[in-house]
Amino acid sequence: AASLAWACYGLAQKRLLREWNSSQLLWLLYVGGALLLTPLAHPSHLRLLHAPQAWALVFCCLNTLVAYGAYAEAIHLGEVARVSATVTVSPLFTSLASALTAGWLVPEIAPEIPNLLTVIGIGAVVCGSALCALAAAEHT
Repeated sequence: AASLAWACYGLAQKRLLREWNSSQLLWLLYVGGALLLTPLAHPSHLRLLHAPQAWALVFCCLNTLVAYGAYAEAIHLGEVARVSATVTVSPLFTSLASALTAGWLVPEIAPEIPNLLTVIGIGAVVCGSALCALAAAEHT
């Protein structure tokens, strides 16, 4: 489901970038997301965060702005297949970072140990990304 959602998002974004620039499109997505999610938010919970957790939240917010801005520009300037193949590798880095930092910022969270299915999934993502990148390279 996540793969299908990403594919649809990438194709829709490429189409919408014909009419709008990436800043306008991201503004629409951020404002729309904020309007949809605000009723579910509990801002009072922010006061319960410890300093490292608050800094991690600030980093994640800024990282989202920068990452999706870069992604929108990449989609605008490049081929959807090549950009999407590159982006699919980011969850691997997220999983690696989570494994390395679990228990450090939030001591209550134990690091996850990947099982066989996870390792197979990682292999499929890496192989799929490599095949997409190679196929896109052959067409240039």
